[in-house]
Amino acid sequence: MFTSVILAAILSSIVYGIALPIESNHVYVAILYSLPIFLVAGFLVTILVDRLMKKLNILNTIYRYSLQLISYALAGLVAAIIIAVLNQSLSELALTPLALFGILPALIYFHFYLAITYLFSRYQIFET
Repeated sequence: MFTSVILAAILSSIVYGIALPIESNHVYVAILYSLPIFLVAGFLVTILVDRLMKKLNILNTIYRYSLQLISYALAGLVAAIIIAVLNQSLSELALTPLALFGILPALIYFHFYLAITYLFSRYQIFET
């Protein structure tokens, strides 16, 4: 799991840094700022969601995927709110910035994590 989290965090921060509507010379700065957030939040959320999935024991893949998708989206929203509160920018808690800086990166991370985990299990790379 740890290798999957690291790879998903690196890929997510690169994609998120490139996808942000900022000047091209600031892409590296966006990647450097987002990577620690993806690593820490991604690791914690992945542990929580994996434990939730084990506890609920959902066998239907569509329901499992839907619940994971909602869980990661909510975690991204919570992370964006926490970062906004820590930056003391409570007036900026509008829906669009929260979606852009919270939900979207969480879902990017989730899908990279899902793909990497699938590939690792399919080809028995690094993890079992």
